[in-house]
Amino acid sequence: MKEIVRLYLYPNGKETCIKEPQEMVRLLSDPQEEIDLDYHDARGFAKVATSKDLIGQTVKVGEVEIEIPEH
Repeated sequence: MKEIVRLYLYPNGKETCIKEPQEMVRLLSDPQEEIDLDYHDARGFAKVATSKDLIGQTVKVGEVEIEIPEH
């Protein structure tokens, strides 16, 4: 299972890194646009993707498992 470790948002063209699990769950539960993210794969390797790459997949964020919805 992929474990999301960071999200990247770009308000006003400036990158903002989100690391707080509760905030990441909130943003990924109902994404309004594509979100850049970093995750660890099942082997523990760090990977880069977007939320649209993970649509329909169940991911772990902190202690919570969520399915990435269509957006």
